[in-house]
Amino acid sequence: MFQTTNDSLKITTTTTDNDHAVNNEIPILAFGASITAGYHSEGRKFHPYSIHLTELLNNSNNNIKVYEYGYSGETTGQMVERIKRCLQKQLTEEDKYGINNWEFPNNEFKVVIIIGGTNDLGKYQTSKETIVENLQNIYNYCKSKLNILYVIACSIPSTTFEHLERFENSYLKKKIFVNNFIENYCKENNEKMRFVDICNLLSYKDCDELERKMYWDDCLHFTPKGYDKIAEILYETSLRDLMSKLQNKY
Repeated sequence: MFQTTNDSLKITTTTTDNDHAVNNEIPILAFGASITAGYHSEGRKFHPYSIHLTELLNNSNNNIKVYEYGYSGETTGQMVERIKRCLQKQLTEEDKYGINNWEFPNNEFKVVIIIGGTNDLGKYQTSKETIVENLQNIYNYCKSKLNILYVIACSIPSTTFEHLERFENSYLKKKIFVNNFIENYCKENNEKMRFVDICNLLSYKDCDELERKMYWDDCLHFTPKGYDKIAEILYETSLRDLMSKLQNKY
């Protein structure tokens, strides 16, 4: 506990260790749709990957928190505008309604993790060119913010559709196109951008039946164990190595 006194006004202010920790927190924004929100059990329950990722990042007494801003059902086109409101801390009432347990950090976000595109490919059948344009706009905006040190762009995650031959031409080829763009964009903008290939590192096609039941809740969404696995992938492939850099810069 720390105390400071202003003798002229005779006012004593007290700062606790907890206050000091909050002020030195490194906030990370988890941004996306239902997969970021941790949707499972037909939307009756949520288990976002941000929970386990925060645990992993703090296993060495670090002061890092992942804030989950997932909005179920959202397309990349809708994300283009919402990312601005999230980073500016100017959420609308609709944003607040759609995000589970939202809260603003005291400090500015330092890292953004982006997962988007599943709804575009599925329900809305957005063209691959439009998805790419939307994602590029999101990445460019995040990259332009001085407080953002790193942007982690994830591939569109694996779904059960990839296992079905009839989706090969319409769904899978479009998905491969978009995921290749994400990877190449990160390589070309590697000062701030990092690519995490969730699609191939947690691939429905490559999993056995036991793993499929363990990690997938339905054709698109994951189980709590699946979301925890995404957290582990993010940590192992990217965020663990970035932690020392984050703490040195912040």
